[in-house]
Amino acid sequence: MSEKSSDYRSIAVMGAGNLGSAIAVALSKDYDVIAVRRDVSKISWLEEHGVAVTSDNVEATNRADAIIICVKPKDTIPVLSEIKDVLRGKPVISFAAAVKLEEIARYCHRPVRAMTNIASQFGDSMVVYYSLFEDDGIHALLSALGRVRKVDREEIVDVSTVFLGSAPAFVSLLIQAFEYAGIKCGLNAELSKEMAASAFASTSKLMESMSPDEIIEKIATPAGTTIEGLVKMKELKVEYSIIESLMAAVEKLKKM
Repeated sequence: MSEKSSDYRSIAVMGAGNLGSAIAVALSKDYDVIAVRRDVSKISWLEEHGVAVTSDNVEATNRADAIIICVKPKDTIPVLSEIKDVLRGKPVISFAAAVKLEEIARYCHRPVRAMTNIASQFGDSMVVYYSLFEDDGIHALLSALGRVRKVDREEIVDVSTVFLGSAPAFVSLLIQAFEYAGIKCGLNAELSKEMAASAFASTSKLMESMSPDEIIEKIATPAGTTIEGLVKMKELKVEYSIIESLMAAVEKLKKM
């Protein structure tokens, strides 16, 4: 849990869709949060977490010390245009993919670009952000979502749209493949899903102290089952397929 910043006590989240709602829930543990969505009935459940809801961007901006933008890229500039006259120097943290800091800066004096994913709801994501000013309050605010890294190039935030924002979908597909394989080998669906999720979680833990090569070396024994599976993965070019899939997503992002 982050330590509440004395500078930013209340946060407005513009665009409480999947990501915006996840961020609102995470921040509600440490801050007063107001979430905005045109149809407030779709975010009424946020009130159970102590989050205020409204359909009025200007009202939310007036009530907040800092603004978070989670609307679709095409809606980012219209929202900033709507609230620019009531920002009064408040920082604006944009999670909108592909909308450049230079564009955001036309409407506010303290723009920040950031990226995370929906696991931020549990404070278990990673956040990268880029800004041209130093502010410990921004860093503390974002730490409610998980591990935080300030980066020195805006391009890193762009790429992290794929490697952070889209990542849960990609990893879920891989976990699902493990799950299906388990079912095909005779495991029931519940146990197979539990084993698959556990495998990814435990491997992430191992990678905190070991490289992928070291992990493989410790597990793969001569003429054993692990090396048999690894060789088949090499034959099927699994690594290449994953790399190409991620690069395709990055190329799509460049065209946005």
